[in-house]
Amino acid sequence: MILQRGKFKRSDIKTNERLLILGRTGTGKSVLFDTMLNYLSKKCYIILIDTKNEYTHYPTLDFKTFYTQNRGIARINELKVKTKQGTFQTDDLYKIAEFICSNLYNFNKKAKDENRRLRHTIVCIEELGNVCKKGGRLYDVMEHTSKIVSQGRSLEIGFIGTSQRPQMVHTDFIAEADHLISFAVSSKHDLEAMRSYFAKEQYYELKLFEFFHYQIKKGIIKHCYPIYETEMYHSLDYYRKLFGRS
Repeated sequence: MILQRGKFKRSDIKTNERLLILGRTGTGKSVLFDTMLNYLSKKCYIILIDTKNEYTHYPTLDFKTFYTQNRGIARINELKVKTKQGTFQTDDLYKIAEFICSNLYNFNKKAKDENRRLRHTIVCIEELGNVCKKGGRLYDVMEHTSKIVSQGRSLEIGFIGTSQRPQMVHTDFIAEADHLISFAVSSKHDLEAMRSYFAKEQYYELKLFEFFHYQIKKGIIKHCYPIYETEMYHSLDYYRKLFGRS
C-alpha cells in the first residue's frame, strides 16, 4: 500500500466505479457529496435516493424520461408508478432502491446483449444504513441492488453511497468499493469497521487525518487535511473548486 500526501483529484473517480463517502455530521461529507454529484452529472445521469429528503434543490425523478435522460441529476424518496395492476406507490426506501436498480440493470443488460449503446448512470444512496442494514449476504436481502454493486461496472452503472456510521454499512458495499473517502471518524465501533482495510501502523496514522482518499484497487492512500490538536481544518470552498464550475 502506498501513502501519498497530496490533493484529492476529481479525475480519480470514474462514472462506473463504486465509491463510499464516510464521516460524521459536520465534517464536510455532504458538501463533498453534493459538489461531486454536480461534477459527475456532466458526464452521465445520476439517480439519487434521498433518504432524508435533504437534496430538494434537485428535481424529482420523472419516469417519463427515466430511460432517455443522459445527463443531470434526479432525486427520489417516494415511488409512484403505473402498472398493469394499477398505481403502485410507496415511500419504503428498500423497495425504491430495488425498483430503480432492477430497471437499470435489466435495461443495460439487454442493451449489452443486443450490442446497443449502454446508458451511463450512477445510483446514489444517501445514508446507506437507512436502506440496508448489516447481516447476511446483500444478495439475499437486496437482490437487484446487489447486482448493481457487484456487476454494474461492466454495464456502465456506477454506485455511490454515504454514511455517518461505517459500522451500519453492509460489508458487501465495502468489499466492492473502488474508492473510500473518509472524514474524521471518532466512534470506536465505526473505527473498528474500517480497521480491516489497513495495516496497524497505517490505521493509526490515518486516524490523525480529517480527510483521506483510499484508491482501493491501486492501493494508494492520499492524505488531505490533517487534524491539529483538537481543531480540524478544512475548506468548503476547496470541495466546491474540486467538483464545481471548473
